[in-house]
Amino acid sequence: MQEITIAYQRLLEQHGYKYVALYHALREGILNGTLPARSRLPSTRSMAEMYGVSRGIVAEAYDLLLAEGYVEAAVGKGTYVSEQVVVEHSHRNDKQAYKTDFEAKGKGSIDQQRNDRSTPTLSRWGHRIVQLDARQSVEPPNGRALEQEKVQLQSQLNSFPAHAPISFCPQDLVLQGNSLADWKTALTGASQDMQSAAFTEEMSTIGDMRLREAICTHVGRTRGIRARPEQVMLYSGSQEALVLLCQLLINEQEPVVVEDPCYTGIQKAVGAAGGKLIGAPLDRQGILPADWSARLLFVTPGRQFPTGAVLPLARRQQLLQWADRQNAWIVEDDYDSEFRWGGRPLEPLKALDHSEQVIYVGSFSKSMFSALRIGYAIVPPALIAPLIAAKSLYAPLPSSPLEQRALARFMQRGDYMRHLRRMTRLYRPRFQELHRLLNGRLSELFDWIDTDSGLHIYGSWQLERSQYERFREQALELGVQWKDASLYQIATGAPAVCFSFAHTDEQQMQQGMERLELAWQRTLE
Repeated sequence: MQEITIAYQRLLEQHGYKYVALYHALREGILNGTLPARSRLPSTRSMAEMYGVSRGIVAEAYDLLLAEGYVEAAVGKGTYVSEQVVVEHSHRNDKQAYKTDFEAKGKGSIDQQRNDRSTPTLSRWGHRIVQLDARQSVEPPNGRALEQEKVQLQSQLNSFPAHAPISFCPQDLVLQGNSLADWKTALTGASQDMQSAAFTEEMSTIGDMRLREAICTHVGRTRGIRARPEQVMLYSGSQEALVLLCQLLINEQEPVVVEDPCYTGIQKAVGAAGGKLIGAPLDRQGILPADWSARLLFVTPGRQFPTGAVLPLARRQQLLQWADRQNAWIVEDDYDSEFRWGGRPLEPLKALDHSEQVIYVGSFSKSMFSALRIGYAIVPPALIAPLIAAKSLYAPLPSSPLEQRALARFMQRGDYMRHLRRMTRLYRPRFQELHRLLNGRLSELFDWIDTDSGLHIYGSWQLERSQYERFREQALELGVQWKDASLYQIATGAPAVCFSFAHTDEQQMQQGMERLELAWQRTLE
């Protein structure tokens, strides 16, 4: 194949990471037309030879381009520049030029930027959003820039024909069997409900009343939380709830306590609202309570994200005592505790809260399926009116009313609990097998945190960082990929990983571990 010329070396000096530099160099070539529409990119082997990198590096750069729509790939045909993306970006050169100019200006004042006619007049919040987005574009591609956690490995079928990809990254889950049949029945009933005048009259900015009632029943039975339907606010996923809470509760430069590491969506929401992140360290039992000088804390006590640590009761009580002393709010994100593999869940902070200072946030995206964008917050009475007023600015009417009513039916008929029991029976042996394999074959490389719930296992690297990078490259060469959890860190720490298992079977896990053992042997050579 004919060689292509891209700005790899220049961008390597700028970004530092080989796969980031290669991704940006190819993307730049596509956007400026030097890599024209429908042109075929070199194979991963050829590209690796051209620029002196591993095939794994090239495959990861191609994966990014594929996931973002810059290229298209088909088994046996190769990887081609997408014609549609080039057409779309040909009309956006001015916007791209503005973005580059804005990044170069750094943190100049808004008044200074107003004087430049090429810069649109934005609020401080607006400029922070742009700056956060700009910083994302230069970070490692499997981290914050791909926060949706959907990893595309299709191009590796071309790159590594002898090694079909095995991904331990989070994957979209879908309903199957009886759960799918029950959901279809609920959708049919919901569509019939929507034809009635009564349904229209029940519509509210905070969501479907029947679903809010069903959520109250569910969290009362499974979490011990006592709540009234008027305290339940429905959102298009939990991230919308987190963003709105940050806008409502955070002042400029106000300190906000978050776990370190923590979900990057929380970091972005706090930063966009103008808050100052205070990273609270963790141990194997979760966050370490302290006497923080702050009025807001984000915490995941039921299953810390991403480590999976479960916060002991004594520490939960310490957090509530701190909130009472500081007159502070606690946002409790219960993102991933529907699936339990052993033990008994502790009461959430919301169930222990007698001072009405805890905001409980949950979601159905993991327990049902990713495309079901329904999240909720159970809020103290003092926040009901402010949150309704704030939410009505974005969505005067509830989003996804059909899905909300269908989910209400699904829960009220008992189908949701039956679905959770089916999935628990399915996922528990997968969790047990992966737990056994990781603690056996990879125990010398990673320190795995024990957990009894959730859909991934977290481990921190125990050796040199350079060895981790080499090991990761060798694993990609053999077609094995995982979620790089160190990208959730606020302060730089040891490399860390998350291995997801819900989408895998025993054979894939075994093959994956065998390849990782081989990757480690190659690392030591």
